[in-house]
Amino acid sequence: MAWAVGDTRNWWYDVSNVKGYYWPPGVPSADTLEGWIRLFEIHSYSETDDPGLEPEYEKVAIYASADGTPQHVARQKGSGVWTSKMGKGIDIEHPTLESLEGELNGRVVKIMKRKCQGGKRVLE
Repeated sequence: MAWAVGDTRNWWYDVSNVKGYYWPPGVPSADTLEGWIRLFEIHSYSETDDPGLEPEYEKVAIYASADGTPQHVARQKGSGVWTSKMGKGIDIEHPTLESLEGELNGRVVKIMKRKCQGGKRVLE
């Protein structure tokens, strides 16, 4: 989630008293889709059904397991390609959201977008 909104200093997850992890105050648990959606809403994202490239917007996609537990987030780059952080120092690109769907990441359950800040996308 941090990677998606442009925070390269912190790992975001709802754990208390663990150095290096961050979770915004007042946001529901990181174990819920509601919490992940709220996290992006406080960073100016709103829901959309369109995964296509819109140059004036940056988009994120939330993946969840079959039981609805959020598992992963991908961020769309200005080229239309999606990028994902797969661990510390492991950043990948994938042409479609569906290419990451499966047992590990689940399936895409929510797409969100926000206007590019200052005409630029985060981390590009």
